[in-house]
Amino acid sequence: EYFFNGLNRFLDGEDPDQVLFGHEQLTDGQSSIRFGDDAETLGPTFNALQMAFYAQDEWQVTEDFKLTLGLRADIPVFLEDPPVVNDEFNRATVPAVEQFYDLKGARAALTPATQVLWSPRVGFNWDVNGEKKTQIRGGAGIFTSRVPWVWPGGQFIRNGKNSAFTVVAGVNQAPIYPTEQEWADNLFTSTTPTGDVDLFVEDFKYPQIFRASAAVDQKLPWGLQGTAEITFTKTINNIDVQNVNLRPSVQNQAGADNRPLFDYDNPIDPTYNDIILVDNTNDGYTFNFTAQLTKAFDNGFTGSIAYSYTDAEALFDGAGFINGTNWENVLSVQGNNNPSVARSIYSAGSRITSFMSYRAEYGNNFATTFSLFYTGRDGTPYTYVYDDPISDLSNNLDINDMIYVPASQSEINLVDIDGGPTAAQQWAALDEFISNDDYLSGRRGDYVEPNKIRTPFEHVLDLKIIQDFYVMQGGTKHNLQLTLDIFNFTNMLNKDWGRRYFVGGNRFPLIESTLNDGVAEFTFTDPGDTFSIVQSGTYSSRWNAQIGVRYSF
Repeated sequence: EYFFNGLNRFLDGEDPDQVLFGHEQLTDGQSSIRFGDDAETLGPTFNALQMAFYAQDEWQVTEDFKLTLGLRADIPVFLEDPPVVNDEFNRATVPAVEQFYDLKGARAALTPATQVLWSPRVGFNWDVNGEKKTQIRGGAGIFTSRVPWVWPGGQFIRNGKNSAFTVVAGVNQAPIYPTEQEWADNLFTSTTPTGDVDLFVEDFKYPQIFRASAAVDQKLPWGLQGTAEITFTKTINNIDVQNVNLRPSVQNQAGADNRPLFDYDNPIDPTYNDIILVDNTNDGYTFNFTAQLTKAFDNGFTGSIAYSYTDAEALFDGAGFINGTNWENVLSVQGNNNPSVARSIYSAGSRITSFMSYRAEYGNNFATTFSLFYTGRDGTPYTYVYDDPISDLSNNLDINDMIYVPASQSEINLVDIDGGPTAAQQWAALDEFISNDDYLSGRRGDYVEPNKIRTPFEHVLDLKIIQDFYVMQGGTKHNLQLTLDIFNFTNMLNKDWGRRYFVGGNRFPLIESTLNDGVAEFTFTDPGDTFSIVQSGTYSSRWNAQIGVRYSF
């Protein structure tokens, strides 16, 4: 990582003012510096294998009732152990940490054991009257995810024996790639603690879920086809992450917001930064309901409309590929080591989808199809947090403290802004903001909950036009097809339509905060909109189009 004191120094090609550079690998007391930017020096690789076996049988119980039975076995295997074993960590640090945390047999360089993940499942299909008018179908079973090797793979690089060096400019600027002689002369260098350590409990299980579904397909009058389906998913094994180098809290914030405080500058073992323990949890579920109507008309029209509702709760969303990132991303009041089961960022809420299509064939060799697709959906979930954590006594860690919603001005320590609004004026603005927010107004005197706020409802139309040119030649149909897709056709019609919204990281810093001798002080400025407009990509508030050509025979 390269740091420049100003953009112009970078644009002018000058050396950086500070460089976070390289690693030192300590082995048997010997150290060797990795120089340059050779990819082979950036970290170790490892080999792993996932085997899967599946058996299935269909049983026609009666003429109208079919049962499907299946059994799958997944076997993830590490083909090698981490090349570096931190014996000093296992000897000295583990006993110190176990005074505060149960490591459940976890040790440095102990990867999850080879295990057989059994996934039985059953499905059925019942033609109720034997007339294929009413069909009831469903099933239940256990499902194993694709193995997320990146999580346990962290033990191969985050082993507590990698020391980062920070190169700091003195009289001269720091060179982009320090030479071996400059390292040897100890120029510009200062060492940090010896990195992070990733640990996995001895009996860690890879992610698995239980899923059950039931659906009915019904032929209705006027040529309509109806479908209704319910799906429930329950977590069996997912990740639960703790930083076991963090001392438990021994004091709380003063006042109405009396959350625990943590001293991140006083770890259990200062030799290391974060010591991340990955365990399992069975907390979390997903529920989905979908209803759909479709109809095919005789005159070339086809139409469909569907409504779906999805809710999901989880202890960890597992959105980070680094174990420490999953811990840092926790939305907390009681500290990141004490997450609560809460609405997931993957809770989609309500969604309406529909399409109308018309196909006209003419002139014996031509066909034109016009299709419109509508999607209306709830916005993405997000959470109000402080811009700077107030549970961190050192006030230097990038974690996410959810806000306390004050019931009165006496419950928040607002301070005057130099040259700006007074504390009283800020309270008036904050009080009005809370009163005008349907969610916050019901949380006065309490903390916000994760992901309970959503961006605005979205309405988007997409347009597809297909032009076919076809001829019969020697019994073969030759077809040349031209397509035009206009994504977010809504925005093409009106620049203010088809808006899609997001909140970076699914969290919005609503109240500015700082710690002054351990006492939290706050300022507030009405932010206006607490979300942004998606401006790029196919999933965008801007319309974009693509053309296609396909020849088939």
